[in-house]
Amino acid sequence: MKGIPIKNYFEEEIFEKEINVFFKDCIQYIGSSTMLKYENDYRVVERMNNRKILFKNSDEICLMENVCSHRQAKMISGTGNSQLITCPLHNWSFNGKGKCVATPFYVGEKEHCSLKKSVFTNWNNLLFTGNDDAINALEEFPYNDLLNLEKMIYAQTFTEELNFNWKHYVDGFAEDYHVPFVHPGFANFIDLKSIKWIDHALYTGQTFKLKSRAELAKNETTPKYRKWVDEFLKYFSDELPEYGGILIMLYPNIMIEWYPLFMAISTVHPTGPESCINHIDFFHHEDVFWNHVELKKAAEEAYMETADEDAEMCVRLAQGRKILFEDGEDEQGPYQHPFEDGLCMFHRYYHSRMT
Repeated sequence: MKGIPIKNYFEEEIFEKEINVFFKDCIQYIGSSTMLKYENDYRVVERMNNRKILFKNSDEICLMENVCSHRQAKMISGTGNSQLITCPLHNWSFNGKGKCVATPFYVGEKEHCSLKKSVFTNWNNLLFTGNDDAINALEEFPYNDLLNLEKMIYAQTFTEELNFNWKHYVDGFAEDYHVPFVHPGFANFIDLKSIKWIDHALYTGQTFKLKSRAELAKNETTPKYRKWVDEFLKYFSDELPEYGGILIMLYPNIMIEWYPLFMAISTVHPTGPESCINHIDFFHHEDVFWNHVELKKAAEEAYMETADEDAEMCVRLAQGRKILFEDGEDEQGPYQHPFEDGLCMFHRYYHSRMT
């Protein structure tokens, strides 16, 4: 197996090809049904360049355009609750199903002015649009019965702009070799020797178990992880969960991370050859969300500590590869088994699409 050539992380021509090959018709994670709690709640989908709006009606959730059908203005931002979506330019208004209901001073027919609606799939309260094959692959994921996704409630979204190529981030997610050296907190939470990989044409999966209760109780960790683990052990006072983590890398850019009582979904979006933006949605088990505020807060803070460490690692990867690129060199190191098996799988997927 050969790695990704160094030039592919920097060249504009290759970046443009990747957009067409990987992102033009790919599966897209657009959010969760639990983001919309009440009738008439709406949410602009940042992951889709703010082009779409999720809107909760009494009988369904709709995904519709955020571009006005009159003069094509972007209409709204963020989240809220309203019976109508109204464009601020000329006050054209649309209901929660995209139907045009008001056109001040314009007396023409409204029926052809409605907003376009898009089809999407609800998989365990997670919403996706695009590639049906990828949705079917998720349906067949072997650990679905352990995830309890239908009991996970959306908490918040964290967004960060990153100054490196999107593949640096996926490279980091797809391997665990760096964990003992880059993530002192996370490394003392999981049993690295227990990692098992799942190889699929449309995703890479991995599972790992927790360290023993005695090992988790030791103070050999960071303050943020100490807080999370203490609250975690208090919650699981009788028996620890079977798995400490179940992760899915859904190609090309959706990362689903399930931990007991907590889940994070990251989507990294290329914005240039050397830039990308990452959106992270946080979810908590319904019991934690409503009844255990300290555990909820501690889980998010521990996760963000690891995310910051990952970003720093990616900066170093980008810097080193940039040095080689500017000197016209290409260097590929060996894959370490088993901790870099997922990296090998991602690179194989990448080459299969780019050739």
